[in-house]
Amino acid sequence: QEQGTKMDELRFFAAPCRKRMPPEKMTVLQHLQHEAEGCHFICFWFDCHPDGEANCFDVLATCKDNFQSLDQVFRARFSALTSWEIKHAYRNLGRLDIRQALAVDGQQEIDLKAGMAFSRFLAGHVKLPSKMGEEPSTLVY
Repeated sequence: QEQGTKMDELRFFAAPCRKRMPPEKMTVLQHLQHEAEGCHFICFWFDCHPDGEANCFDVLATCKDNFQSLDQVFRARFSALTSWEIKHAYRNLGRLDIRQALAVDGQQEIDLKAGMAFSRFLAGHVKLPSKMGEEPSTLVY
């Protein structure tokens, strides 16, 4: 990399991250808000791993006006779609686990920042072979 054009890959790790809803998904957001109107409780039946827990909190954030207390929020936990598992999950509703959701958010942020930093590093240090007389092109991740 030439002097003066070096990108500081470390700056990505200090940059803030924001979650945003893509415009094409806004109808889903509006649908969730509409369905939550007038409801007193919500029960999440997402898949039972940390990503599912994070999804629960994402949905809850869209409906926060309707469910202002976590006492109104329940979580079904199951490991298979069998009659026994579903009935057991229904009879043993639990609460959301913010620690799992925050762990997923942290992992996604680290993945994003590491990917951006590595992509910039590669773009600045790795050149693809040139075709007859052309300048070498930059490798873009």
